[in-house]
Amino acid sequence: MTPRTLSISSAAIAVGIAAASLISLRTADAVSALPQPPRDPRPNQTRPATAAEKQLEANVRSTPQDWRGAQELARLQESRGALAEAEATLRRSAEAAPSETTRWQALAALYNRRGQFERAVETLEDAAEREASNAPLHHLVATFYFAKLSDAALRRHDRMSYIARGLAAEDRALAADPDFRDAMVYKSLLLRAEAQIESDAVRRGALIQQADVVRSRAATSGSTATATSSEWESVTAYPAPPPPPPVTGAADIEWVYGETSFAAADGMSTPKKVKDVRPVYPPMVMRLGIQGRVVVEAAIDGRGVVVATRVVESIPWLTQPTIHAVRQWRFDPATIPSAAAPVVIRAEARFFAEK
Repeated sequence: MTPRTLSISSAAIAVGIAAASLISLRTADAVSALPQPPRDPRPNQTRPATAAEKQLEANVRSTPQDWRGAQELARLQESRGALAEAEATLRRSAEAAPSETTRWQALAALYNRRGQFERAVETLEDAAEREASNAPLHHLVATFYFAKLSDAALRRHDRMSYIARGLAAEDRALAADPDFRDAMVYKSLLLRAEAQIESDAVRRGALIQQADVVRSRAATSGSTATATSSEWESVTAYPAPPPPPPVTGAADIEWVYGETSFAAADGMSTPKKVKDVRPVYPPMVMRLGIQGRVVVEAAIDGRGVVVATRVVESIPWLTQPTIHAVRQWRFDPATIPSAAAPVVIRAEARFFAEK
């Protein structure tokens, strides 16, 4: 091949490369001009509020006493990743009604879901300090400390500290209300928890004896009368907390469940249950001799889903397991009298230790 031929060939190659590059650039421009599908939000990225949420927020800000509205707003904010906004919503609501334990509990639960246990109990302790005569609020502090004891990763020093702080909270609750049965029950459990990790046999025996005395007081307390409430509580879809760490010996526990029955209220046709969940009879509660029946009313929508509950008769430590179970019940939509209006059932859970 002559030098002239090589020169022509090189020039042709160069022209071909330039043309290909130009075509590639134009193709890329054309592709980028096409409408692109929206990207999925990144993890932990806050999504914008909807128009409905903004309207709800305006309503809640204008009426800070609206607890249901605040609950729903905080749920929406948390579900789209706006945790700081959810926190602010719940705090405003709690401070608007500082004596209402449920509001502080919701705020503390939000911190707990974020792994901020110390902040949760600090919030509750500050609220209880400002409401010195509010026995349920002091008791709520103790329940958070007791629940934390299920964390198998806790060091012995931290476990002892949480037990001591829980006992102090229950003592303040009982100072405000000497007949407060819930506080006695938890105090007995906290004393037994302390006995389980006490190395000194004499001290351990004294703690168990003290726990038995408190348990006997709880069994005969005059504040064990059933409670009623006219308030319906919606079943909100808060994100589920992470599963607790495994507890040593949990596999060896023989779980006992309450017996349940239900019927439609006000003479309506009783829907057919297609999913049943029985309430747990907590072993420690059973050992404390707490027994009886809990009655809960539940509203069921046209899909057969429980959308709200209301406590009719309550027993400390057994009401919440009953509510938790009933909210998981499902019913055949074909047996719901009207899809336009929820049907109300009255559910009864019976907790009695076997003889």
